[in-house]
Amino acid sequence: MTTCNVCSGTGSLATGRYESCYGCGGRGYGSSIDQACTACGGSGNSTREVRDVCFQCCGGGIVDDPTPPSTARSATRRSPSPAKSATKAPTASSGKTGKASSGRTDPSGTIGTIAVVAAIIAGVAAFSGGQPAAEAVGIALAVLIATNIVLFVAYHLLRIAFFALLAVAAGNILGFDWARELVRTLLG
Repeated sequence: MTTCNVCSGTGSLATGRYESCYGCGGRGYGSSIDQACTACGGSGNSTREVRDVCFQCCGGGIVDDPTPPSTARSATRRSPSPAKSATKAPTASSGKTGKASSGRTDPSGTIGTIAVVAAIIAGVAAFSGGQPAAEAVGIALAVLIATNIVLFVAYHLLRIAFFALLAVAAGNILGFDWARELVRTLLG
């Protein structure tokens, strides 16, 4: 193992970018636009540089010793370079390590978890109640499928009801007759 020659063993590389000033939030001026920020001198940058993870050592600061080509056969074999590997280390400046989020909530994971828990409870209850193991598994599978369907439909019906309620409320605020009539009919 030797020290990485790209980052000199630090595990990070300079980017030339600086974090925003803590005093002015990157604006460059203090409480008055006429007065430059005293912390950064008006640049909007702090003295702390944003650094990226080294692509050669993946942030470790050390790399494997290169194998000396003692024979023709060993000279033709190469180990994959960390810089060309399929996995990429997250950069220190991005702060993101996972997939990008679209901002929408996907309930399928929660619905699936609830369905699995309900299926396990039903299967254990059936087996404890004297049912044979095969029948208990069948009951658990039926509960799993039914719970998934019921929760999925209920979730989407609640979404539709919520947006319908918003539409009626907005219609009432804007003075639409159909919205006022609907509220009068529902409230009796």
